[in-house]
Amino acid sequence: MRPAPVTRATPLGVVLLLGACGPADEVPGEAAGDGDPAPLVAVREVFAQVPVVGDVSDLHLLGDEIVLVAGTCGAAEIDLATGEVLAEVSFDLPCPPFLGSRIVDVDGDGSLEFARFSAGWVGPTAVLERDGSPRWVEPTPARCDRLFDVDGDGRLEVLVAEPNSPDVRLLDHAGEVVWSRTWTKGNLDAWPWDVDGDGADELLDVDGEALHVVGRDGRELHATRPPGSAYVNAVRFVTASGAPRDARVLVGDHQHGRQVYHAYGQDVRTYLGTHGRELALSFVGTQSLRRRGATLHAKLENRKKQAWPAGHESSRLRLTVLDPGTGATLEDWIDPEGQELARADGALLPLGGDPCRFLVGYGPTIWKFVLD
Repeated sequence: MRPAPVTRATPLGVVLLLGACGPADEVPGEAAGDGDPAPLVAVREVFAQVPVVGDVSDLHLLGDEIVLVAGTCGAAEIDLATGEVLAEVSFDLPCPPFLGSRIVDVDGDGSLEFARFSAGWVGPTAVLERDGSPRWVEPTPARCDRLFDVDGDGRLEVLVAEPNSPDVRLLDHAGEVVWSRTWTKGNLDAWPWDVDGDGADELLDVDGEALHVVGRDGRELHATRPPGSAYVNAVRFVTASGAPRDARVLVGDHQHGRQVYHAYGQDVRTYLGTHGRELALSFVGTQSLRRRGATLHAKLENRKKQAWPAGHESSRLRLTVLDPGTGATLEDWIDPEGQELARADGALLPLGGDPCRFLVGYGPTIWKFVLD
């Protein structure tokens, strides 16, 4: 990465109380009624501006001092103590706005790379070096939302397929084809999941009729059809504690004009009940924060406003934090500074400490939160 101009954090001094802004001396819990939990309170400030990355899509802590930032167009290293941008790089590839990058160790050698891809529709799929140069590029879009490890060797693979095609290919960490298969009649995304707990991922695929579990060779191991299902269309994974009957996997199903989710155990065979969309998704997509010995559930949701006749015209990021032990919550809405629309869904990085600290990246901006 090349040295960057000095960029320092600009404090906003925003105090968040149940998502509202108020004076710094506002007393937590005054708005709560009898028996209601006191709301969580956080102070938010701008930590750094990193326009070179495009829209922030991933954050990673290097040791105790440097934050590595990846986005749609580039990457940067930032001093954790000061918010100074120490180095920045533009990716040596075209910069379509839909392609966020992930910070990964693709070959298991202990060093980090950037994987840039999008599930289902937009190519290319690529792995880039830390200096922004491509290690390998595959023109075909990915058919999954993250890299995975099907053989448990510590090196990552990715599934690719042309849009609307049942023909899929597994690429290894070097971008070489491991196998090609024609799957079910479906053309939806696939989801990696360790079904049997052996440390290697299987792949879950849906086709409207059932959920199919696919092994490391791309061949089906077994299929599960949820009871009473109409159109099986999605898979979600439980990330928060407290899910009904300790469910691990949620299988989406559109029936009678509404979306429901069938809950399963890790083996995707043990049926644990069916739930409405709101309840089911409250346990999905969360990250853990630690505060005063308790585990909190934090969640980011990129809410995009539809444009006519297609695409999106604006967006806002919704941050929610829940203390499941007390029911106390925090909600904040974040705008993509300097632009109307952030297509990448942002990133959250826990920093630990007491009080609880974490970073949120959205658009070209990174914010620091201190949760009292």
